[in-house]
Amino acid sequence: YLRCLPHVHLIYFFLLPPMGPTAKPVMMNCVSGMRQRVFFLLLLAVLTDGFNIRTRLWIPSTNRHCRHTVHMCSAKAKSSMFGKGDPIYLDYGGTSPVDPSVFDSMKEFFVSNWGNPSSSHVYGQRAKGSFEEARKNVADSIGCSPHEIFFTSGGTESNNWVLKGAVSLARKRLQDHFTSNMGGSALAWSSMYVDQLRPHIVTTAIEHPAILEPLKWLETEQQCDVTIIQPGKDGVVNVQDVVDALRTQTILVSIMHANNEVGAVQPIREISDAVRAWADEFGERGKQGLTDGILIHTDACQSVGKIHVDVNDLGVDLLSMAGHKLYAPKGIGALYVRGGAKGLDGDGDFRLQRIMHGGGQELGLRAGTENVGLAVGLGTACRMLCQDQQESMTEQMRQASLIRSLHVQLQAKFIGQIHLNGPELPASPINGAWPRLPNTLSIGFRGLKAQEILGKVQDVVSASAGAACHSSNIPKISSVLAAMQVPEDAALGTIRFTVGRYTTEDEINRAAEAVADAANELFKQSV
Repeated sequence: YLRCLPHVHLIYFFLLPPMGPTAKPVMMNCVSGMRQRVFFLLLLAVLTDGFNIRTRLWIPSTNRHCRHTVHMCSAKAKSSMFGKGDPIYLDYGGTSPVDPSVFDSMKEFFVSNWGNPSSSHVYGQRAKGSFEEARKNVADSIGCSPHEIFFTSGGTESNNWVLKGAVSLARKRLQDHFTSNMGGSALAWSSMYVDQLRPHIVTTAIEHPAILEPLKWLETEQQCDVTIIQPGKDGVVNVQDVVDALRTQTILVSIMHANNEVGAVQPIREISDAVRAWADEFGERGKQGLTDGILIHTDACQSVGKIHVDVNDLGVDLLSMAGHKLYAPKGIGALYVRGGAKGLDGDGDFRLQRIMHGGGQELGLRAGTENVGLAVGLGTACRMLCQDQQESMTEQMRQASLIRSLHVQLQAKFIGQIHLNGPELPASPINGAWPRLPNTLSIGFRGLKAQEILGKVQDVVSASAGAACHSSNIPKISSVLAAMQVPEDAALGTIRFTVGRYTTEDEINRAAEAVADAANELFKQSV
């Protein structure tokens, strides 16, 4: 505000006529001429500065203005992110560039407002105020309270905290249950019994490695049992399959909101309702020493910022998110925990064990000096996710239109066969919800290798052969595509194209031309 107010006041001054009883006609003409010249110069400066003054004024305002800000400064912002001659970026699913407004909001916390938010002096409290404001912005973006948001280093840490924290607490409660009921002499026996009644977790075969790898470790260490649900051929999990996998020892169901490779959106609300209905029928399970309910967790790292995400609409207890997927910096994320430190069941307990030990940050649940700058960046990015549903939907539909156009053009230009992975590509939400992320297209060029196609167009288009976390020089079918039973010749040729707020129609047309030409050349060589 302070940087732009002097300019705004000058503009207002030169727009207004001279006032007061002593104003002379000659003086009025002189001032009027000067006023017009200076106003013209100021207007020219504003225009050539890419509307920066208006942008600074609008960014801190309510969410209904933030989408306009994105559109106003997109041309200038894009020129600062992508150099002249750079390839067309179609890998927003891998990471997004940091929005200029997000970057601007972070600067002061590395230069002037650098205090430790845990300190009680003025420097620390100044930083703490900004840190807590960022927490509120994150909470507002997914429909929860600030005390239910805990900052982490990203989606991987959030997911590890959920899985390891839930298992650790469940085992501790179970052992405490037997020890208190049978006496201290039964401690060794109760430990053995705890191993026999290991906590059970239900997940799917299409999860990100940040879910599957921690679960693999926990199972190897015999800390818990895991049931992995297979998806349908469209990449969507069947609700009844999840219910059928539940046991009396089940403590957690963890299913991603939207798949990072093919974009399939999972029926989280339906799963939440079905799991709770099942748990209500087996209320006596609490007598075994396990938790009284089953926690519902969703990894929403890929969906937050791309489609509407509200924890109450989803019915989840825990939700993970990552900043670098929504135009915030890398190295920052958040974990939503229903009820926060007050506990999900209202009994004063926190339903996850801490996995980071040290200081008392984040209410003593996640140790480590807070990174205020990154948290503010995430908060700013979340604030820019508009509450105005119409504006947000317009952008989602624009991206869906770009994806549909890319798919149609590639189908028309490629002389071979193309296989669409995941649900069909809708032009708009179906019954108020997207069946897949509107910005994601996963297609297989049958009979070709994705890496070879991307190698030929690397100077023109940047996309991904599957998720970025799975990248390798050795062709390998992704576990997600394998679980979906995608034919091998299509899976090996699968490329994921993901668009973002800076993607244009012209870029889509040029990308389609380049990719099709490369694919056709390789196809002719293969026959």
